[in-house]
Amino acid sequence: MGWVRYSLFGLLAIILLLGVSVLVLLRTPLGMGFIDDVSRPIIEGVVERQLGSQVSYDQPQGPLPGRLTLTNIRLSDGEGVWAEMEEASIAWRPFAYLFGGHIHVDDLSLQGAIWHRPMPERPQQEDEKEKKDEGGPLFNLPSFTLEKLSIDQFQINETVYGRPYLLSATFAGNGGGQQIALDGAVDAQSGSDLLTVKAHHAGDGALTLDLGLLSRADGLVATALKAEEAIWLNLQGAGPLEAWEGAVEADLGAYGALGGTLTGNLTQRGRGQADFRLRVAPGQKLPSIVRDLSGDFYDVDVDLVRTQTGVDATINDLSGAFGALSGTFSVARDDALSLSTDLSGNLTADGAETVGFAGLEGALGLKATASRGEEWQFAGDARLPFANITVADGASGAEARFRGDVTISAPPDALSALSSSLEPVGEVFPDGVRLQAA
Repeated sequence: MGWVRYSLFGLLAIILLLGVSVLVLLRTPLGMGFIDDVSRPIIEGVVERQLGSQVSYDQPQGPLPGRLTLTNIRLSDGEGVWAEMEEASIAWRPFAYLFGGHIHVDDLSLQGAIWHRPMPERPQQEDEKEKKDEGGPLFNLPSFTLEKLSIDQFQINETVYGRPYLLSATFAGNGGGQQIALDGAVDAQSGSDLLTVKAHHAGDGALTLDLGLLSRADGLVATALKAEEAIWLNLQGAGPLEAWEGAVEADLGAYGALGGTLTGNLTQRGRGQADFRLRVAPGQKLPSIVRDLSGDFYDVDVDLVRTQTGVDATINDLSGAFGALSGTFSVARDDALSLSTDLSGNLTADGAETVGFAGLEGALGLKATASRGEEWQFAGDARLPFANITVADGASGAEARFRGDVTISAPPDALSALSSSLEPVGEVFPDGVRLQAA
């Protein structure tokens, strides 16, 4: 059987020689050109589908297979280049994946990126409709180690958010299957912004999270949100995904401040259930009626459930100086956006005075539906302490701000006040308003 042994040795020698030859070829201009010819159409197709843009870059550089570098990367559309990057480079261990199925990245670096203007509208993806939930895990990652991700000199031009920003970031992480650990930070060179994140999801399903954000009034995040003032946020939590618990505190500048807890089932089987118990103090950015009705703050107790087409909310308590509300609210989007609500509660004396009907405090109720196609269409019934309002065949669009049949039923002593408050009625309700004594 000696010939078998020698044949095996010969086969192994041929495989080894072939492998060495391939490695040598990949390090030559001919090999790099072949890799470019094969990969470039694939990359261009992905960018076109996902970003609606064209991508260009110089021929990839090595040495392969352990390092790959792309230079002079440009993203463009019909209006020209909207983003570019001097260099993107990855150093990894291909044999760790080849022999062990483990993706080990020693260094992933992005350098000299410039965001010139807002990115074009992303094309609608045919497969983006939410797939049927089969009750599987939230995610299933390949085994990986990321020693370092660095972003150096990421410039955002003033045409994007009104002033320029220069960012840098570092991240590291590892994971596999149902486990992941991530630690990193993003900061602005001017010191205007700082984001830190530490997350760990263990194999037993437990998730710990520590997220912090600071942004000065002239910072990127505050400017993007149009907060007009400095903002900060801190979110910390821990627990199994089926019953995760966290605490959040935030000052959102002109939008206000909030603090409280959130719990929920974050698994795919749980379809994204979340329960919020918050105290919200509205800021100057919100309409004055919202601030006046709150008093100093709103207490909010809401349960959210993600559905296949949207979100269902159960409002256990929404209370403030105006009084209190509870009920349901749903948002769905399939072929068109649709809303529905069924709320009930009470209006306090302070709330009645705020809306201009002092002394008419009492029960509240609202049942309504709305959908948006080429225009908004809506209908509903509102029960107020001083009147019942019914809207049928309501619509709002470019041609008319409001169309529909509006009927207001109220006691005789409230009709006169309502009549004067609705003048001139034709400016808002071109089809008129039907007033009737209750």
